Amino acid sequence: MAVGTGITVSALATLALGSRELALRLGGKSGAFADAVWTICALGGSALILLFGATLFAISLGPARPF
Repeated sequence: MAVGTGITVSALATLALGSRELALRLGGKSGAFADAVWTICALGGSALILLFGATLFAISLGPARPF
């Protein structure tokens, strides 16, 4: 289970980084718009990974034997 969690979190981090780089490539590399895109993508990706990790943690606190 730990390996699956590690792979999933790594995939989400890679997806967040890749989407940020794509947005910067489409929006340009300088200027206020590029800085705003960079900030929004960084915060959005971080929040997504944090939310996913918190969800997995909350689920792990459930009953050890559900049946």
